[in-house]
Amino acid sequence: MELYPQLDIAGGAASRRLIFLLAFLFFHAASALPQAAPPATERKSEIAKLYGAGRWNEVIGAVPESSNEDPDLELYRGLALAHLQRWPEAAKTFEAGLGGHPRDARFLTELAGIAYREKQFSRAKRELRRALALEPDDAYTNDFLASIYYLEGNVEAALKYWNRTGKPKLADLTFNPQPRLSPLILDRTFLFSPGAEWRLDRFLTTQAQLESLDLFPSLRFDLDSRPDGTFDLKYRAAERTPWPGPQWEGIVTVLRGLPYETAFPEFHDLDRHGLNWTSLLRWDDQKRRIFTEVAAPLEDDPKIRYHFYFDARDENWNVTNTIVPSIPSAAAFNLEKAAAGAEIQFIPSGLWQWNAGVECSYPSFAICKTFLRRQRDFLPAARRWQFARASTVR
Repeated sequence: MELYPQLDIAGGAASRRLIFLLAFLFFHAASALPQAAPPATERKSEIAKLYGAGRWNEVIGAVPESSNEDPDLELYRGLALAHLQRWPEAAKTFEAGLGGHPRDARFLTELAGIAYREKQFSRAKRELRRALALEPDDAYTNDFLASIYYLEGNVEAALKYWNRTGKPKLADLTFNPQPRLSPLILDRTFLFSPGAEWRLDRFLTTQAQLESLDLFPSLRFDLDSRPDGTFDLKYRAAERTPWPGPQWEGIVTVLRGLPYETAFPEFHDLDRHGLNWTSLLRWDDQKRRIFTEVAAPLEDDPKIRYHFYFDARDENWNVTNTIVPSIPSAAAFNLEKAAAGAEIQFIPSGLWQWNAGVECSYPSFAICKTFLRRQRDFLPAARRWQFARASTVR
């Protein structure tokens, strides 16, 4: 009788070991079996394969038009329609996807792509800006928007968005045609470093210095891409010369105001260091004037520029019926002025600049007696007092 309990205890331990062994083998075999993929994941994978193989119609058939579809599948459908150039249907699909998933910027980017294909650049830029409001750091969207601005000639806006992605990196700087301006001044004017990113602030400063030189009537920057992803910066601009073009062209330029008894003697870059001499001569009996100015960079530094000028005029102006048009009147004034001055301009950056200067002048402003007498009764007392103080009656 005492042997049975001992046999029960030994038999129970063996049974438990057998159960554990069978459970271990079962779970190990189960984990080795292939797991069944969820239906949605399997469907998405199949459609991705169809799209990757370029089977656009099969993608469209596999993803029906629905407002409750997965955003990735709606995107595949819209892209397949776009590949088939079915632009209205593609746009409708992307708009439906955006309506169901308003925080998904991909639909806005694809809508911009369709607008760009249809040459609706304003709409494309608007959609891209909306996409960047959701994902400001998206490289593709920033690059797309920058490219549109660049094609429109808005280099400043293009650089704003390119700089967000570290573009464009410059490899070389070329000129077409080569300016006759001193190479030292050119080098200081163009803030350019090979291998460095072309930043917006550098572009604005370069642009401000070029405008200050007053040698290039129009400015154009072109970017040519290289296989390594860098760009060559090309500057295209016609440069003003001491005597504009052939002899006859220079004469026409100087005497272009001849019908108005005016001449414009102008000479630019006289010493190849940016020295400009501009002037105006008018011998009209009623509007005589002499003006001349000399300007150049200080110490060959385009960030600092000096001006010296002289302006003398003796002009008679008839402003009949212009002050109080409803009241017939005779009015005229004479302006006599002689002024000479000097000014210096500083360009710390393209965002701001400041000027300092001094001027000595002798002005004389005379309003004819007829004007004061005939208009006295129609002017308020305060205005009559102002005119009396500002006038010198001859």
